[in-house]
Amino acid sequence: MNSGPATWRLTAALAVFAWTVHAEDNLLSTIKGLHTKNFTSETYFEPPNEQQVKTRLNCAEASPLPGGLLDLSGVTIELFDAKGKLESVVETPRCTFAPLEGWARSPSHVEIRSGDRRSHHEGDGFWLRQTNALLSISISNNVHTVIQKPAGSADASL
Repeated sequence: MNSGPATWRLTAALAVFAWTVHAEDNLLSTIKGLHTKNFTSETYFEPPNEQQVKTRLNCAEASPLPGGLLDLSGVTIELFDAKGKLESVVETPRCTFAPLEGWARSPSHVEIRSGDRRSHHEGDGFWLRQTNALLSISISNNVHTVIQKPAGSADASL
């Protein structure tokens, strides 16, 4: 399925994309104005689930940009629910990240898949924005979405 510009409003599953808000101190202290390679930054749920990882950001390289921005490459973000179940995975080869403002953008390719691998969104050129409990993502070009039926489902509807 191929479509033009598309905007995805992803609710609770991707709302835990809290690295844009809650991991800013961890991420910025890791980088400290220097080029950094192969790092991971995790955020955790608030009590009573404080032992559960909420988000995990893996990045092959990061470099500071003017204005508190970061140039990230080889980015994978994993989003979990409060029981530790993988909810979503976001991958991109490169993006500009504004940790203090809660957005990321790039002309690069982005892939977003559900933890159960039943839905997959991808395209070229994106802008992500975290606001409270909602993640908005706009994918600009070559947008593809695949939604699969649950295994063993005889019903034609999802």
